[in-house]
Amino acid sequence: MFAEKYRNKFVRASKFLLLCASAVFAFRIILFGLISASFSDADFAVYFSKSILYDLVFLACVFIITFSFMLVFKKKIRLFEAFLFIPFSLVFVFYAGYYSVFEKYFQISALGEGLSTYSNEIMNSALHEIGTGVYLSLILFVLMFAVYCFTIKRIERMLYSLILYFILPLLFFGITFGLVSAPKEDLFENPDYGTVSKNPVIFLASSMMKKPEDESLIKNDSKGELFLNSESINEPGIVPDLNIRRKKYNIIFYFFESTAQNYIGMKVDGKPVMPVWEKLSQNSISFKRHYAHYPLSVNALYNVFTSAYNPLKKMWIPMHDSKIPFKSAPEIFKENGYRTALLHSGDLRNFNHIGYLKDRKIDIIRDIKTLEPGGYKVITPYSLDDRAMIKPLVDFSGKEKDKPFFAAIFPLLPHHPYTFPFKEFYLYSENQIAKASGKKEKTWMQYVNSLHFSDYCLGELIDSLDKGGLLEDTLIFIFADHGEAFYQHPGNYLHAIHVYDENVHVPFIIYGKNIFKRRIEYPGVSSHVDILPTALDFAGIKQEDNFQGISLISKHKKRMAFSYTDWDEIKRSVRDGKWKYILSDNGKEELYDTDADALEKNNIAAEFPEICGKYRDYLKKAGQHQQEYYKTRKFKTL
Repeated sequence: MFAEKYRNKFVRASKFLLLCASAVFAFRIILFGLISASFSDADFAVYFSKSILYDLVFLACVFIITFSFMLVFKKKIRLFEAFLFIPFSLVFVFYAGYYSVFEKYFQISALGEGLSTYSNEIMNSALHEIGTGVYLSLILFVLMFAVYCFTIKRIERMLYSLILYFILPLLFFGITFGLVSAPKEDLFENPDYGTVSKNPVIFLASSMMKKPEDESLIKNDSKGELFLNSESINEPGIVPDLNIRRKKYNIIFYFFESTAQNYIGMKVDGKPVMPVWEKLSQNSISFKRHYAHYPLSVNALYNVFTSAYNPLKKMWIPMHDSKIPFKSAPEIFKENGYRTALLHSGDLRNFNHIGYLKDRKIDIIRDIKTLEPGGYKVITPYSLDDRAMIKPLVDFSGKEKDKPFFAAIFPLLPHHPYTFPFKEFYLYSENQIAKASGKKEKTWMQYVNSLHFSDYCLGELIDSLDKGGLLEDTLIFIFADHGEAFYQHPGNYLHAIHVYDENVHVPFIIYGKNIFKRRIEYPGVSSHVDILPTALDFAGIKQEDNFQGISLISKHKKRMAFSYTDWDEIKRSVRDGKWKYILSDNGKEELYDTDADALEKNNIAAEFPEICGKYRDYLKKAGQHQQEYYKTRKFKTL
């Protein structure tokens, strides 16, 4: 066995390993409790079989590092153990807390400028949602380490025997159980254990490592043209020119937060969830098949403001390249004689929005730090009542009426965690929410209430503009930045992790009270990159050469919409006519006939290999195009 001089060091390293194993096991129990709170059919055997291999790798690394240190150094061993155990425990607690709020692990790609305010937002959500169990777990880990530090020496021999004759055989049988009984991937439907089974330390370390490009998705003969050809493959046809008078209309971009298309027309106990939106659509161009490119607010702003898709490299502009030289919407309108303004009821430091916006020729920028509340109050720890933006917009719009204006409005509700204090707007009463069957249903009810209030705030803004006589020559582009998911598909919560319709299929109308006498239905597929070219076309302003979208009111061939996310694994999708195709970086393909299967439940990819092949080839070309699109400009993003 070991030489006598190594025996004590081995025993001590084994004892520390047992402490770390106990911490890992405690973390797994806590996390499984959180999973069970959302999923009544959660199975600990399945969860254990998926997680054990990750944890054993982590514990093996801990043991090797500890034993190696003890062989080299004779002193400060206890300090070294604290150096390992305390950060690991904090990671476990942080990930348990993050999961209890967002029900997924934290992604390192969210790091960047603006992290401090984003972290504050997470903390505020955590205070609202994290259960006491997560906080108590931190105390538990502290107590575990304290007991370990003061353990009497003779217990070490007992621990040595325990590890040699009990723990090691148990781990051996655990590995065997994990390998033999682990269910196949198709069985992990509800809940999805895929990400949460990974050991947090391993997950964090792997997330920080730069992932190589997926060559299978970008190797082709694309020449890297500026314009990404998104003409429809399976829905031929022409969208005619709408013959709308071009003039320098006032233009408002209203970024409705976290709303999927399927909420338009929805009712609760006979009451419409979004009555204002439905009313406005009667004097609008309505786009029923409109798609966000990337289901995250920071990316939606960039896609809309520049008519450009994101670089496909887990880099979120403006976080990672706030000085990117593409002209933004405010810059273009300003150069064409417009006054410009941007209002947000939250904090523009989040994700470094302000770093991107401050040099974009915006005359007035206001957020929670600079808005005058005007009688409205802070309704979440990081946002004002959205109605606090109404008076500043009306005041700005009413000045210098001889000059047109462009304004971008960013309300914060119905953003997670979906809370607001005005009970008169609740469609689901507090009593109904309290009686909800579980956390998922309760959270969704709170979201619907928040969405209903957000719709009301939009109506208040429109009415205030109308009373001020400011709607005569004003077009309001109202669209959601992205959707919001509530487990319509396994593991799909919030918005950024998938590209199903609940994530990326969003409502969009162009409202003009005196411009559109009736509702005009746009007959094709559209996306966020088309919004700015359309607005400029209305105003008779020339398009920029780098635009990747088109004007939707001029004659054009029908188009496809390209969506993308890389929050966890990379997923890309195409919406073309009735078809929705999804390709994951693990090679999984999904195809849905949205006419027959609007909820995307029946994957028919195996039945239509030719159709899948066409869209797979398109996504390869789109990937290569985006690489070339940014490489040729030598931006910091690449």
